[in-house]
Amino acid sequence: MTNKLDKNRLEAVEAFVNTCVLKGISEEKSFELVKTLCVLIQQKRHDEWLNLVDEALKEAGNEEGVSL
Repeated sequence: MTNKLDKNRLEAVEAFVNTCVLKGISEEKSFELVKTLCVLIQQKRHDEWLNLVDEALKEAGNEEGVSL
């Protein structure tokens, strides 16, 4: 069960990072966003994360907004 959960987590992170890269966000910035999300979830502030993703997309020149 633990292996399946770990695999699902890894797949989710990989999918997110790949989508970010396709949207013009660097791989490094994508992993920073994942780390930030983990911290915000622990602090029960995960709703703030969408603004960070939106900001990263704008910095990357992608004006679509949060569509990851």
